[in-house]
Amino acid sequence: MNQDDIPNLVLYFPKQGVYSTLVGTFDEENLGMYIDNVLEGKVNLNKLDVSQIKLNNLKCEEIKDEKIVEEEDEILKEIIAEEKKKREEFERERDATVKKKKDKKKKKKNDL
Repeated sequence: MNQDDIPNLVLYFPKQGVYSTLVGTFDEENLGMYIDNVLEGKVNLNKLDVSQIKLNNLKCEEIKDEKIVEEEDEILKEIIAEEKKKREEFERERDATVKKKKDKKKKKKNDL
């Protein structure tokens, strides 16, 4: 696993000495599908040499590179801006659809 692969989910099977990683979004659908695929054997598993694991008393804040944080902040800002733009566009389309439906109802009512 690489610290550049964040966000990341690791599933570890100690009895088999294997693991699998997911790099992607942490939403319910994506995580559920990934876990199901692992359990069904549809995902590659990697051998883990536990003798190579060295755990130190480190905190994530101490490991995380400041450059990564800045890049993540910029990416997050871009995502938020894109989502805001999409939401505004959706709302405009929805309002236009609602207006059309109201206009049709008025026209039908006036035709009677």
